[in-house]
Amino acid sequence: MADLDDLDLDIQFLTSVEFDKDWVNILKTEKVQNTSFDETVCVDLEAANSTMAASLVIGTQIVRCPSFVVQDSEYLANMAEVFENSEGLPVPEIVKIDDIKQIIIFSQILNKSESCDFELEMELCNIELELRIDLLVVSDLLGFNKLKPFILKSVKKSVDCTNWKLVYSRCNTIMGLSSILDHLLNFLLHHTATKQQHESMGNWTELVTSLFMERYLKQNVFEIPEEINFELVIDWASCNPDLEEDIFSLLSMIRFKIFRDVKEIQQAESDICQIGILSSENLTKISKKLKEAIEFKKTAWDFSTTPQLSGENVRLLNNTKNENQWPKLLGCASTVPDYP
Repeated sequence: MADLDDLDLDIQFLTSVEFDKDWVNILKTEKVQNTSFDETVCVDLEAANSTMAASLVIGTQIVRCPSFVVQDSEYLANMAEVFENSEGLPVPEIVKIDDIKQIIIFSQILNKSESCDFELEMELCNIELELRIDLLVVSDLLGFNKLKPFILKSVKKSVDCTNWKLVYSRCNTIMGLSSILDHLLNFLLHHTATKQQHESMGNWTELVTSLFMERYLKQNVFEIPEEINFELVIDWASCNPDLEEDIFSLLSMIRFKIFRDVKEIQQAESDICQIGILSSENLTKISKKLKEAIEFKKTAWDFSTTPQLSGENVRLLNNTKNENQWPKLLGCASTVPDYP
C-alpha cells in the first residue's frame, strides 16, 4: 500500500456534455474508430439526429445510435443503468459491427409505427439465412425481445432439407433459441415419416446431441417404424463411441416388441454386438430385452376365440400394450376383455 501513495493518479469524471466535447481527443488517444450510424436509414432525420444520444463500444469501434435502441435491449438498458448514461456502452466482442448496425435499422422500423410488421418481414426476407441466424443470436444475446420474434419466425420459415444442419449447428447450444430446436425436430420427424428426406440431410445423427435423440424417440405424433428408430440410434452410437451410457439409454428406449418380425430383432442383436461399445453389464440388459421381444413375437395369439383366451395370455398382451406405443394397425388389442 505504501507504494501506491507515491502514485500520482489523475482521474477525471466527465459529464455526458464534457464527454462529447472531448470525444475527438478520446478517439485519437485510444485509436478508436467512430462509426456514426447512417442517417439515410433513419425514419425521421430530424428526430433521429436529436435522439442520437447513445453510443456502443464494439471492439475498437464506437457506433452511435438512437437512445431507444438502448431501451429496446435488456442488456444495453441494464448497462446504461449501471453507468448512469448511454454513452460508451460495451458490447460483447462476439457481436459484429455489421450485425449491430442491422439491429439498429430493424429497431428503427419497429419504433416507426405499430403497422411495421410487413415491412420488417420483407427486410428480413432480403437477407441471407446465415446472416439472419447471426442477427437472431445477437438479438437473443442482447435481449432485443421485441425484435427477436420476427427474426425467429423468418429463420423458421426458411428451414428446408438443404439448410437443416446449418440451423441446428448454430442454434442447438443457445438456451433462448429452444423453439428453433422444436421446429427442427418436427421438420425432421415429418420428413422421416413421409420418406421425403433429401440427400443433404443424410447422416444428421452425427450432428445432434443425445438429448435431441431422446426427444426424437419419445415423440408420439408421427408414426415411424421402430426399425428406423433403431438404425438411427446405431448410427448415432457409431459417431459417439465414447458416450456409452447415453448409447445404452437410447437403446433402452427402443421398443423391440413392435418390430415387424423375429428376424429384424435378431439382426438388431447382431448390430449391437458389432458396434462393440456397450460394457458386458449393459449388453446383458439389452440382450434380455431382445430375448423377451423374440419370445413375445413367437407367442401365438388366437383372436378368433377371444373368450377362450387364457387369463395369463391376455394379461401378457395387455401389459405389453401398456408398456409400448403400438402402431394403430395393432390397436385390436384394446378390444380384448380384461381378466382378473
